[in-house]
Amino acid sequence: AITARDSRQRTPLHFALSNAGRKTVPAAVRLLLSLDKSVVNSINDGPLPLRVLAEYSLTIRSTDDNRDDKKEAVLRCLDHLLNAEPKPTADFFTALQSLPDWLA
Repeated sequence: AITARDSRQRTPLHFALSNAGRKTVPAAVRLLLSLDKSVVNSINDGPLPLRVLAEYSLTIRSTDDNRDDKKEAVLRCLDHLLNAEPKPTADFFTALQSLPDWLA
């Protein structure tokens, strides 16, 4: 189920976003959010999905193979997250500010 959580309160959306640089992940993120867009917000003090995406995006290095493809996939994931209309909480804005400059 889309809202199923593991012991650290992570949903399938979190797992998808932790691999956001893969070509197929934006489609998976879009699908998951289409099933229940409330998962775009933090659930039961779990990690904010935007924070997971920000953390992943900071791992992309200039020397990575397929760096441009990874960046494009991350950007598409970000678009899907923002289009799901997340709650404008302090955590959301902090995560937004932690995104790397190349996503600006």
